[in-house]
Amino acid sequence: MNNPILARPVSTVERFSRWCQRNRIAASLLLAVIIVSVGAFVSVTALWRDAVHARTSADKNFAWARQVIERITTQLVEDPQLRDRDEFRDVQMSLLEASVAFFEDFVSREADDPTLQAERGRAYWLLGVVRSLKNEKQEALEAFRQTEVIYAELSQRFPEDNDHRAGWGWSLGWQAKILRELGRQDEASEACNQGIAIIEEVVRHQPNHAFAQVKLGACYLQRGILTEESGRFDDAAADYLLAVNTLRAEPEMRDEFLLGDRVYYLRLALQQHVKQLVRKNKWPAAVAVFEAIQLANPDDPYKGYQLAIVHLATNDSEGYRSVCRNMVERFQHDAEPQVADRIVYTCVLEPDSVDDLHQLTAFAELTIPLWKGNYRLLGAAAYRNGDYEAAIRHFDTAAEVAGRRAWDWLFLSMAYQRAGQHANAQEALNKATAWATTDGPADNWGWTEQVETQHLLQEARLLIGADW
Repeated sequence: MNNPILARPVSTVERFSRWCQRNRIAASLLLAVIIVSVGAFVSVTALWRDAVHARTSADKNFAWARQVIERITTQLVEDPQLRDRDEFRDVQMSLLEASVAFFEDFVSREADDPTLQAERGRAYWLLGVVRSLKNEKQEALEAFRQTEVIYAELSQRFPEDNDHRAGWGWSLGWQAKILRELGRQDEASEACNQGIAIIEEVVRHQPNHAFAQVKLGACYLQRGILTEESGRFDDAAADYLLAVNTLRAEPEMRDEFLLGDRVYYLRLALQQHVKQLVRKNKWPAAVAVFEAIQLANPDDPYKGYQLAIVHLATNDSEGYRSVCRNMVERFQHDAEPQVADRIVYTCVLEPDSVDDLHQLTAFAELTIPLWKGNYRLLGAAAYRNGDYEAAIRHFDTAAEVAGRRAWDWLFLSMAYQRAGQHANAQEALNKATAWATTDGPADNWGWTEQVETQHLLQEARLLIGADW
């Protein structure tokens, strides 16, 4: 036939197939090994993937739990509506002690994790704050010392991390506060100066570090209080001014609690600063500071009251009346009794302080349910409205429970004079003068009452025509 032979090389698959046919037992064993190996590989791969997923889930769950715990404890400590409620103290303590245990447990497993260490330090700090609020001073001090140890160690391990250094400095600031309250002034000053030095270094390297800036201002404030208590008034005044200037700066702040801290410490620093100005009779400078305080606290009538008083101290009647008109306009429709109390005390110190003096009577009437002694406010408002007999009657009613101070005697002297009771007017004026020169100082009266008394005393003397 001479046909060509069709030939080709035998493939690997064919050779393997023929080998399997010739060696059926060996082929079966090999197939079993392959199946087991593939199955094992698939299983191990699946387990590895599950483990990775489980670890990722565990990390996510821990991060979430950590955020929840920090949020709850921070809210309890830093939200004034919760922080200042005595009935929440035990709840705060329980949650914070649980959060400390939570972080202690995780840190014991992963001691090298700086994030966990920092959270642990913060948990001790929060615990110290609540112990301080509960007046557990020594326990609070121990908690803040734990915070210091943790953040100092982190600062040494990570010297470029300014957050750790700021936390370290702030823990010393809190220790200074507690040591001062424990009467350990020298230790308090040392801790405060150490904290300031650490945070100042942070601010030098990172001027826009909001946390460090706020806490530095707070530490300056704390040092001012310490130096004032030691009688170094000029040094205290310098620290209060440093605190004000530091806290007035406005770096970007996204943390609502940090922003609240800044406002809180700035208010305290301004109050301490202006107290030094008042002590030195630097009234024009005090006006500027009180204007800043009032602007920052427009809904606080006491800040308006203080601003009005410093205007009187500088003989600025127009500035005083402007404050009175603004207060009445702001609160006339929804004044609480405590607010009405402060409005009347503010606005009865000069004639024609507001456009409608009958509004002062309405405000005064709101205060009577609080305390019978508030009839003195109704008496002062009656005097400014020209109802002198009613003024005398209301001051008599108030005196049944509150006694009389120079403020009362001066309004009474003017009411007696206007009512034609000149002898009583002179007697009341004499008693007011005696109180202002002898009784008042012994009673340790404040600067606002001193300014009020001197202002009313001048008005009464002009009215009665006494030879002084």
